[in-house]
Amino acid sequence: MGFFDLFKKKKNTGGTASMPSFSYSGGMRLNEAEVDVMFIIKGNIPLYINDQSSHLFSLDKDGDRKLNGRVVHYIFKPQRGGDKIEMFVAFDEDDSYTMFTLRANLEDRLNYVTQAIFSFFESNRLTGVFEPGVPYATQYQYTFKLYQKNDRYFMINNSRSQAFLVDSFGISRDDTDSIITEFWEGDSEAETIDESNAVDQPSVDQVLDEVADLIHNLVSSKIETKEVAYQFILEELEAASQGNQEAQEFVARNKFTADEYEGALQNSMPEVDGPDGPQQILLTLLMQIGGSPEMIASIRIKVVQKIINYWFSDEENPGDVEWDEVFNVPKVR
Repeated sequence: MGFFDLFKKKKNTGGTASMPSFSYSGGMRLNEAEVDVMFIIKGNIPLYINDQSSHLFSLDKDGDRKLNGRVVHYIFKPQRGGDKIEMFVAFDEDDSYTMFTLRANLEDRLNYVTQAIFSFFESNRLTGVFEPGVPYATQYQYTFKLYQKNDRYFMINNSRSQAFLVDSFGISRDDTDSIITEFWEGDSEAETIDESNAVDQPSVDQVLDEVADLIHNLVSSKIETKEVAYQFILEELEAASQGNQEAQEFVARNKFTADEYEGALQNSMPEVDGPDGPQQILLTLLMQIGGSPEMIASIRIKVVQKIINYWFSDEENPGDVEWDEVFNVPKVR
């Protein structure tokens, strides 16, 4: 931005931009929280635009630069005087699915990022944004898709009820249709955005499947033999037999019998239930996800079913397996 650009009238903000008192160059990555601050707005004046964020974008099917993830609008309102502060924070794709589709640990995650923001400004001794000694109330608005064209950034929520257009001159808001038209320079692109909102949001089942795949890959890496797989499955079936309706239906549709799995939890082995075994890995990962008990049960069932399908195919009845061979029991001659 040139010297004379400072005196240009801001677009759709009703005022003129002044020299910001905040100075920060480079990307603003909050490493501890694993998010990126994209924009900082104070009194409708952009104090910061993340110009080192190209790696966060990719080209969508229409050739537009689109953020790989979602944006949350953080609003900090001072409790006594001063301008409100707005920060637009980018969460990556996996984080966005977990938080906003699964609704797992949503409030805790948002609050954690709030603390990470304050910690970042304090540890880097950044001034000109938050007023010293002034308490702030925090609000969240989520979520927004983010597009980039040249030096302009466009954000819109799924319902098209709210949109923002940010560049070095200011921020536009409120009139969603006008912002869409201004950014895309035509209605055809706006229609494409509207259609994409309907098709690229995964269903809850799709997200649960993706999470289950990730957990399955880690858990199955700890299962090296059919003996360990069998014991792990029996323990999971015994636990599921005491669970909700979905869990009990899962037990009923598999070919293992109650005689096999009852008492399995008391007869575990270190290879299954040890500190580095698949059982502990599974429980640890499920605890990290958080969420409702029903959601956790669904993911757990999907993981165990994948392990059953891998070690014992649908065509193979566990009762037909030569277990003496699996457990290396010598045959009596």
